[in-house]
Amino acid sequence: LSLGPAPNPVRNLRVDAQTNDSISLRWEEPEGSDPQNLTYWVLWTGDRHTGDTQSTANTSVTVEGLHPGSSYAFSVWVERDGVNSSRETLSAATAPNPVRNLRVDAQTNDSISLRWEEPEGSDPQNLTYWVLWTGDGHTGSTATSVTVEGLHPGSSYPFSVWVERDGVNSSRETLSAATAPNPVTKLRVDAQTNDSISLGWEEPEGSDPQNLTYWVLWTGDGHTGDTQSTADTSVTLHELQPGSLYEFSVWSEKNGINSSSETQNAATAPNAVTHLQNTSETSTSVSLSWAAPADPHSQLYTYRIQWASEAQPPEAGTDSTGRTEETWYVVEALSPGTLYTFRVCAERHKVASSMESFQASTAPDSVSIASCISASGGYGLFLNWSCPSGGYEAFELEVGGQRGSQDRSSCGSRVFVQGLGPARSYTATVTTIWSGLKAKSAPVTCYTESIGVIVGAVVGVLLCLVLAGLLVLFLKKSRNLFSPLLPHSFPGDILAKDFTDHVRRNEKDSNCGFADEYQQLCLEGEGQPQEVALAPENKAKNRYRNVLPCESQLRPVSP
Repeated sequence: LSLGPAPNPVRNLRVDAQTNDSISLRWEEPEGSDPQNLTYWVLWTGDRHTGDTQSTANTSVTVEGLHPGSSYAFSVWVERDGVNSSRETLSAATAPNPVRNLRVDAQTNDSISLRWEEPEGSDPQNLTYWVLWTGDGHTGSTATSVTVEGLHPGSSYPFSVWVERDGVNSSRETLSAATAPNPVTKLRVDAQTNDSISLGWEEPEGSDPQNLTYWVLWTGDGHTGDTQSTADTSVTLHELQPGSLYEFSVWSEKNGINSSSETQNAATAPNAVTHLQNTSETSTSVSLSWAAPADPHSQLYTYRIQWASEAQPPEAGTDSTGRTEETWYVVEALSPGTLYTFRVCAERHKVASSMESFQASTAPDSVSIASCISASGGYGLFLNWSCPSGGYEAFELEVGGQRGSQDRSSCGSRVFVQGLGPARSYTATVTTIWSGLKAKSAPVTCYTESIGVIVGAVVGVLLCLVLAGLLVLFLKKSRNLFSPLLPHSFPGDILAKDFTDHVRRNEKDSNCGFADEYQQLCLEGEGQPQEVALAPENKAKNRYRNVLPCESQLRPVSP
């Protein structure tokens, strides 16, 4: 049997393509051989393959039915007329299966974490996972998770993940994911009322403000967790409970991803107090009372009291503030006779209710009576009192049972009180009047002088002496005519020889004897007719207004 020469081997044997279950080989015809009647044979061995062959008349072949991620040894030769060339060999591997269940595991404002499962049917040994994202970012890992860092906040990225083994890559699994936006900045409380709280903030730093949504979550008294969204950088939350503390969380959202939360505690204002009034006042204090706000937290409130007068407004910088947990307060160290404006509010969690205001005046200051001097021969008094501190409108005098009013200019000057009696004592008081309030001074006892009484007594005694002398003369003459009928003297008569001694005795002790005799004469003369002295045409002729002559004492005077 004669056989021809063996053909030359194939040239440039190479891998043309690889999938997860096939490998495509390609080569060139043997050099110097007629390509007619050439048959190419391919033998491969590898994982779970002990030796399979396949023939073809082409210079390429695709070996299928292979295991993913497996290495194979290939031999290729040429047969012609039953004679085989030498073999050309190479090794090649199928691509591994793609990763499974690719997903986003976590997102922050500068990173995205991905996670996946191992390729199905592939030996996990010697597998390398590759991740590619927008730009030139890529990374390799042998783990089934990766965290991609250094990303921009609030930005969307497409990711591709594939497996490599023995230098062969699987097909790629892709997804898109976004980083979280930066948190809001400068979260603050803008306003608080008894049923609402207004919040404000600034846009996240480094984030495109387009397509940002802001969310607000609040919890507190009577709220387990309510949310509200807005496209603005401020929000007002209504229908809250008065005097209640709330915790607010604010975050931004973009592409369905939330930023971290910024938190702020804030409280609503309590309701205002009611029925503010003054219960009493002195010259230096005002007592206030009010009703607690009608809400569930009224027992927990502190009350702040402010007061000011026109002389000391709040802007003057004086400390005119007090605090109490009671629903009453005594404001002390005030100026007398001064109108004050009082303001009261309820406080809790350092938030105050609206102010309720009320005006009330302190009582005026009482005066001191500086002097009380008798005048007009004991028929009047001059009163002088000091001007009180603070405000005053008028004064009310009371001397004995006699009352009168004086204007505010009367203080510091002498005021004459008339219609009094001489040689008597009177209790005097001066009452300060201000804004319907009164303050009475300490009483002072005043004494009217007795000069008028003494003079009147002396004149009366002299008249009596004159009458007595006339009577003596009359009796002496009568005794001569009617001596059998008249006694020698009358009881109480003063003999002429004793008259000088009698006058001297009565002049002692400031004419006290004459005053006593005068009082006796007044008592004895009461009830006698005084029509002539009381006649209108004779009133101006009377020497004294309270000492009038009776009819028996009048004597006609010839012109």
